[in-house]
Amino acid sequence: MFKNINLLFIKLDKILKKNNDLINFIKYFVLFVSIFFIFNDLNFLELKKYYYSIKFNYDSIFKINLYLCLGFFLYSIRFIFLINTKDKKYKFSKTLEINLYSNLASQFGILINFIVRMFLSYRIKIKSKKIFFVTLKENILTLIFFCFLGSIYLIYYKFNFILTYLFSIILFYLFFQIILKKYLITFLITIILNLINFLVIYETSNLIGISITREFIFLIPLVVFLVSVPLSVTEWGWREMLFIKIFSIAALSSEQAFMLSILYGFITLFFSIIIIFVYFFQKLIRSSFYN
Repeated sequence: MFKNINLLFIKLDKILKKNNDLINFIKYFVLFVSIFFIFNDLNFLELKKYYYSIKFNYDSIFKINLYLCLGFFLYSIRFIFLINTKDKKYKFSKTLEINLYSNLASQFGILINFIVRMFLSYRIKIKSKKIFFVTLKENILTLIFFCFLGSIYLIYYKFNFILTYLFSIILFYLFFQIILKKYLITFLITIILNLINFLVIYETSNLIGISITREFIFLIPLVVFLVSVPLSVTEWGWREMLFIKIFSIAALSSEQAFMLSILYGFITLFFSIIIIFVYFFQKLIRSSFYN
């Protein structure tokens, strides 16, 4: 359908620019609604009791940090694959600083992530339009992957067979037209990145002693996907509301789901800050050594 997939991204770019004010209004509205639902569902006395009753399983901390390190490395590799072209190649070391800051910025939403990427890209002479396309491609690859998972959910929850069949046809068309032609490696990296997100949430659940059921495990990928959908100005608030609403299906209390979400958010945020400090510390040591 699109001989050159970049035509699709150019059209999406025009649509987003044309409806920028409406999109911003929707994002702030979603954030407001999310916060309303959080306050409505939470019992703060129960939350306090639950917090003091937690017996932390510190064995999970090592695994979480290992997964996050691997995730950051793959996040940077995917960026290189998407930003490089036949005419222009960028070194991994030069784009590393962009990824360090954009990884931190992604904690506060796709818009902040994009702004930080654009600001830092000027240092290595990458055009803002190219950064926009890379960010858009990352999100479309994630969307296609979760669409595949969506077909599994349709089968598991016994939705209409015809709907599932049509959904599968559309997915296979997208897969062959977009993924196999140009983005197979980056798509595989996207799958691994989302698997890592799954493992981080799983281990964070172990960390605070949540009883893990089959239903809970099955719902984690759905939560990971919905959190990544840029419907709010930031993940904070939007993520907590999703954790509360979706994990209630797996019989988690609002207080457990909220604590899991907050802890998951702080762990990933803290890790993003730490790796920036580590990067600049080793840079400082290297420069002093050579001088």
